[in-house]
Amino acid sequence: MNKTEEKALNWILAKENIPREGVIYQASRSPDFLLPDGRSYEVKRLYGNQIMLYRKQYEALRQYKDCKIIVFGEGDSPVTIIPLVEIGSEGLLWGNIRVNLIAMSSKSHRKNIYFTNDLYDRLQSYLIQRYGQGKATLSIVVEMAVKEYLDREEAKP
Repeated sequence: MNKTEEKALNWILAKENIPREGVIYQASRSPDFLLPDGRSYEVKRLYGNQIMLYRKQYEALRQYKDCKIIVFGEGDSPVTIIPLVEIGSEGLLWGNIRVNLIAMSSKSHRKNIYFTNDLYDRLQSYLIQRYGQGKATLSIVVEMAVKEYLDREEAKP
């Protein structure tokens, strides 16, 4: 269970006033949490002003009546709760939060980039030296990593 899911579980337990044993956590399926009365919650982390749902995940969530998306930012309380029925096939703008539905083709590949705290600090320091305080964002590093990966993939026979 990641940190956002832990925050969501703690929030659900407090809000619903049910014991931990009454909540089913599904690590590799959607929705993330099932309650004894049939309600369900999917947990999403807010990135800027958006969250992302893969189309396959969206279709799986639609099988659960009254499923809700719990959106967390940095705090321990949800930023908002979005009823899944509000999200259409093109996504949604919920207040100032954009819900993006992403369709991945069979040729798509998803890659994860992980930063340790030490690496993050070193990268941040390097970017400040190279680009200055206001322009030192990790998006530059991500763009360079993606470009390098795509160049290597293209060069393969």
